[in-house]
Amino acid sequence: MFLKHQNDIPIDLSQRVTRFLQHAYRQRSSRTADSEVAIFGLLSKPLNAELQFTRYKDCLYSLTLLRKILTNEDVLYQAETVAQKLAVKALTTVQLAQNDMVFNRGAVADTTYFSLDENLRYFHYVEDVEVKNHTLIAEVALWTAWVHIGDLVSTDMTGLVAIDIDAFCRCVSELQETHQQAIFLAQCIVSALNDLDNMSDLWIYEIEDEDGESPVMDQGSSQGETNPWHWFWSRVTSVFGRRRGRRKKARGPAPSAVVPARKGLCWVCLRSRDASMHHGGTDAVFTGIFNAEAEDAKSICHSLKRKAKKWQRVLEDRQAIREIVSREAPAEKDDVLQKAEQQA
Repeated sequence: MFLKHQNDIPIDLSQRVTRFLQHAYRQRSSRTADSEVAIFGLLSKPLNAELQFTRYKDCLYSLTLLRKILTNEDVLYQAETVAQKLAVKALTTVQLAQNDMVFNRGAVADTTYFSLDENLRYFHYVEDVEVKNHTLIAEVALWTAWVHIGDLVSTDMTGLVAIDIDAFCRCVSELQETHQQAIFLAQCIVSALNDLDNMSDLWIYEIEDEDGESPVMDQGSSQGETNPWHWFWSRVTSVFGRRRGRRKKARGPAPSAVVPARKGLCWVCLRSRDASMHHGGTDAVFTGIFNAEAEDAKSICHSLKRKAKKWQRVLEDRQAIREIVSREAPAEKDDVLQKAEQQA
């Protein structure tokens, strides 16, 4: 009655609002927001973190980083700590009505999503896809600045888990072990992006390679240290580029390369505003640079400053010489004229 008689709301919109409210009311008991359950505020922080981790376990285990490190006994404790922090600080549940637009092409990604059912459709320039249950959407935005390639729309009332990208970066960076793993994993993901013919927001990086070995970690190290050969090759290709074979022509816009950011950037969060990839308006860049390179950058800056001061002194000396010459030049001219008159 309120929608129909008092505010002249169209019947179609009124029905959509009514259906959503009915659905949301039915789901309230099973998907109530934590802030609305007052008694949860009495829980200790560790117990609440464990509760949220259990609640979002399916979503957390689908993340490429946690899918790897949660199965590694050497860093299992640190991985569980990070996972619990993510569950508390980075993950929330979102309810959608029918035909709601989650994101559209060209929008800057600030959230990664995890589907809770099959009521989502992804519209891509190559083909449209029905999003399956428990699917990660736009996970690549966790590792590089990303602009959505397609549109995501709900086909019916549904729910999503939203992963805040900035909160994800902060949580992962707090522990050295997971920080180290994330650096190398980000390099692998960006390298794999360069090999794609068609980019998509639904693309997921495969951890295991063809030999069954993980590219995330050097197999010779139990501490998750980065592979020195991979690091060396990544630095060479960042300077000289990578030779690639001829590929088959793909339908739609041609893919672009994602390249490392300029040397000297620290891996504080996994995303950067400095973008060097263009794919239909897409800007992306990887900033997973080792912290040691920041020290190299500082020493280079100090060296440049010293050279700048040296050249400044040289320029000042040259300017002083010019002033002396300009003052003495008229006297030299008079001497030349006098000598010329005497010879004449």
